[in-house]
Amino acid sequence: MYVGGNTVSYNGHTWQAKWWTQGETPGASDVWADQGTCSTGAAAPTVTVGTPR
Repeated sequence: MYVGGNTVSYNGHTWQAKWWTQGETPGASDVWADQGTCSTGAAAPTVTVGTPR
């Protein structure tokens, strides 16, 4: 599960979750905002998952 603000790398792009999500593929739904192409040689974004409320 991802919460709003989490970022992931998928298919060469960085995506940021707009709200909590689980099982939604980045680019296939409105849950993820495309943050642009990943830079070559850059470290992969860190995903921090919050504690469920």
